Amino acid sequence: IEADLSVGSIVSGVQRGLTDRCIRRLFARCPRALHLARVVKLWATVEKLNKAYEGFLNSLGWTCLVLYYCIDRNFVSASAVYDEEPSERALDGAAALPPLLHTAHARGGELTDEEQLQEVPGALDLADFFEWVAAWGSWWPHAPPAPHIDTGPGAGMMQMVWGLSLVDGNIVEVPAPTKTWVGNSELFIEDPGARIGKGASQNIASSLKAFNWGYTLERCAEVAMLLRAGVGYIGAQPTQDAGGGGGIVARLWLEGLLRRGAAENYGVDGGAGIWS
Repeated sequence: IEADLSVGSIVSGVQRGLTDRCIRRLFARCPRALHLARVVKLWATVEKLNKAYEGFLNSLGWTCLVLYYCIDRNFVSASAVYDEEPSERALDGAAALPPLLHTAHARGGELTDEEQLQEVPGALDLADFFEWVAAWGSWWPHAPPAPHIDTGPGAGMMQMVWGLSLVDGNIVEVPAPTKTWVGNSELFIEDPGARIGKGASQNIASSLKAFNWGYTLERCAEVAMLLRAGVGYIGAQPTQDAGGGGGIVARLWLEGLLRRGAAENYGVDGGAGIWS
C-alpha cells in the first residue's frame, strides 16, 4: 500500500493537512464523488497515468479533477470546501487519523446499503467523466488573461494564467507561476489548501507535460467509448455486456482493472488513500 506521510503543523504558511481536509469536506457531502474518485484513481494507476516524476498528472490532481467535475455537474457545491467536517482533525483532537468519512453527512445520517449503491457510478457515469476530461481542449480557455497591476513590492505588471479552482468552483485568473519548464501543459489545478490557508494559487499539476497530457486525453476518450459501447476490461480482453446493463459493465471493467493492477504489482488498494 502506497502512502504519503507528513510530519509537522505549518508548511510555508499553510497548516499541514489543510488540502486533505478541504478535499475530505467535499467528499463528505458527495458520496458519488468519493466512489468516482476511487475508480478513476484506480484506472489512472493501472494505465500508468498518475506519476508526476514521469510528467503525468499526479494522484491529487486526478482527485481534484473528479471533484471539479462534480461541482461542474452540480453534484456538490464548491462552498462546502469551507465547511469543516466533525472530527476531521481526528477524534477529540487526538493525534490520530480522522474517522472514516460519513456516507451521508449532509443528510444527517448513514445511508442504507441500497442507498449507498445508488451513489456508486455506473458505466454511463464513468463515461461522462472521461468524456469531460477528453474534451478539455474545448472548455479550457487557451488565450491568456490580461496582465494585472501588481501593487506589491517591485510593483509592475503581473502576468496571469487560467487556473481550475475548487474554492471558486470555476476556472479563474491566477498569477503565472514564477518557475516554468519547457513542454509543460497549460493545465493549472489550484491547491485548495494554499488558497484558503494563505490566499495563494499553487499549481498541483506543475509537473504535467503537454505531450503526456495529450496522451492522457486520448486514453480518456478511448475508455469512454468502450464504456458507452458496453465493453468492460477482463484482463487484456474486452467482454461484451449482452444485457446492456451499465452496472454490470462498470463492475466487469473495475474487476478487470483490479486484476491488471494486482498482476503488475501496482499496490492498488481499492482506493483507501483516495486523496493522497
